[in-house]
Amino acid sequence: MNTKTSSTAAEPEATAKPVIAQHVGETDEPVLAKPLSEQDVATVLKLAKGANSIELKLSVPLSGHRATIESIGLDPVEAQPRQAFFFDTPDLALYKAGVVVRARRI
Repeated sequence: MNTKTSSTAAEPEATAKPVIAQHVGETDEPVLAKPLSEQDVATVLKLAKGANSIELKLSVPLSGHRATIESIGLDPVEAQPRQAFFFDTPDLALYKAGVVVRARRI
C-alpha cells in the first residue's frame, strides 16, 4: 500500500524578528535599528490591517528628546512612568526563536 503525503500548509507572509536595541555589557550606547524600506513598510501595513492597536517603538537621539516631548504634547510632570522588563534564557534561545517575553509595570 502506497500513501502519499503532501504539505500544503500555507507559508506565513512575513516573519517578525525582534530588534535588540542594546546589547547588554557591550556598550552604553544603544544600537539603532536600520530604517525600513518601502517594501518593509508596505508589509507592516498589510500585517497591521485589522489590528486593534499598534505599538510603535522609536529611537530618539538625546539631542531630540525635548523637541519630541513638546511635539507630542507630553507633560513630563503629569506623565505616568512605566517600566518594561524583558526575559530570555542565558543563551538567548527566545530571541533566536523570534520570541519576545515582556512584562510591564504601570
